[in-house]
Amino acid sequence: MLGNVAFRELVLSLDPHYTLPDPGTFTTHHLKPRCESIITRILTQMSEAGSVCVGVSVWSWCESEERTQGFLAITANFLMSGWTLRTATLAFKRIRDPSTTSNIYSEYLDVVNAYHIADKVTHITTSTNTTSSSK
Repeated sequence: MLGNVAFRELVLSLDPHYTLPDPGTFTTHHLKPRCESIITRILTQMSEAGSVCVGVSVWSWCESEERTQGFLAITANFLMSGWTLRTATLAFKRIRDPSTTSNIYSEYLDVVNAYHIADKVTHITTSTNTTSSSK
């Protein structure tokens, strides 16, 4: 968005003295540290949880018989001390061949291992959806 000409013109019209950051600078200096901070907080919270319930959602969009885009979202629900419920989105990504169970399972394992919760998962809910483009 920072590289979009119309957006830059809008910002210039609002404040001619403001200089938008370079998209690379924004990602490196603002977005990446914020994401790392959030992930660290989630890791800390889940390390204190006794168990974690995971939701796995998979959906695909078929542009044609030859071209399907697959997406995966993994969420976690867990209780903190004092019975405070926490929910976190652990992953939201494109996956290749969303109809293949082994691909979905592989992505699931990568995520639960990255968050160190594989031994804490007590329940898993799943959902799938496929949408075709109509021409």
